[in-house]
Amino acid sequence: MARAASTASGEAAGLHRAVLLGGLRTAVQMVASFLSVKITSVYLGPAGIGVLAQLQGFIGLTLGVLANGVNKGIVRRSAECGHDAETRRIAVSTAARALAFAGLPVALAIVAAAPLVARQLLGNAAYAPQVVVFGACYLCGLFGAMTMGMANGAKDFGATTLIDTGNILSGLLLFALLSPRWGVAGGLTAAALGPLALTIVAGLVARGKAWFSRGLFAAPFSAAEFWRLAAFVPMAAAAAFGESFGQIVVRDTLAHHAGMHAVGLLQGVWRLSDLYLGIFIGMFSMYYLPRFAEIRAPGELRREVRRALLHVVPAVALASAAVYLLRDLLIALAFTHEFAPMRELFAWQMVGNVLKMAGWLFGYVLMARISPLQTGLFELGKGAAWILFAHWLVPAGGAQGAVQAYVATYAVYLAATAGWVWRLIRRMEAAG
Repeated sequence: MARAASTASGEAAGLHRAVLLGGLRTAVQMVASFLSVKITSVYLGPAGIGVLAQLQGFIGLTLGVLANGVNKGIVRRSAECGHDAETRRIAVSTAARALAFAGLPVALAIVAAAPLVARQLLGNAAYAPQVVVFGACYLCGLFGAMTMGMANGAKDFGATTLIDTGNILSGLLLFALLSPRWGVAGGLTAAALGPLALTIVAGLVARGKAWFSRGLFAAPFSAAEFWRLAAFVPMAAAAAFGESFGQIVVRDTLAHHAGMHAVGLLQGVWRLSDLYLGIFIGMFSMYYLPRFAEIRAPGELRREVRRALLHVVPAVALASAAVYLLRDLLIALAFTHEFAPMRELFAWQMVGNVLKMAGWLFGYVLMARISPLQTGLFELGKGAAWILFAHWLVPAGGAQGAVQAYVATYAVYLAATAGWVWRLIRRMEAAG
């Protein structure tokens, strides 16, 4: 009994620490993002922010396939290994070798395709050098994400927060230095250098940590560990499709029907949403993913999910209501007068944000408990639904239709993930 109470107390302390550090990260992110949004809105304008968003979406899509897969795989394997340091060491060493082998051809392909990407995605072949810069930094993004996964898997919430915060501040510095001088080209260059900044920050934070000793990378390559980690790549590819590719297509659809100025308005409300949703996303990745992975008893999993719902959903709803009520002030503070029409997008966006966070909570349970292939199918379905809803709603509603498509997508995603999680728990209970 005393041991159970001690375990529960430790879990509560872990959650409170994750929330506290997530709050600290979000506070820094909010200030930095406000400044970044202000800088880019002044020097890039709505149309320039639309172009920047497309490049950032491309970066998220191409990095996400490998980086997010290895990140989630390292987190889950670390939780599964527990105190087995040797197995964890082999898994990390295998991941590093696999990333170098798979990432180099992708980086070269990005550089070779830079003129095409600039012309077709960014709407101007003159932006090809910025795509080349990203290709040159591609491998850095992979190893930065792997380091984040190592810190998260070790439950070193302090290191995770420092890496996240340092990455946010370095991004702000890049935008502050490059956007005023070179406008849209400078903003795109700052985004392209982001993976390099992440690796530098992650390396500085990780240096000297037990989970990042040099011996980690000297372990032999393990085919078994490789296939365990590789199983997460399809899931990450599907997640990249569901999130980054979905956003790219929605923005492209909106640009076709309403112009890049409307894309900038949509991106503005998305960026404000990211500000306050960051605390919940940080809580999911730092606490809930490893926590859901380590639970073995179905009753305990049910209690953890219910407790998470009681913490997360009301908090997101309250924060969303506050953002909606303060929307005019937030637009005035973070943007310029050109962005005033985006106030009409807030009502639907805030509803969608609540649905999104509730759906993500159940999605993290599935990520921790079911096969990566099944999780990937959920993400593919989400991406396909988002694109279809946008195809139906954007032509008639413009940016308003885009946020309505967002709401519809996450309503479907929440229903699907919640139903599957409760089904999973019932099957665990039946299996005894």
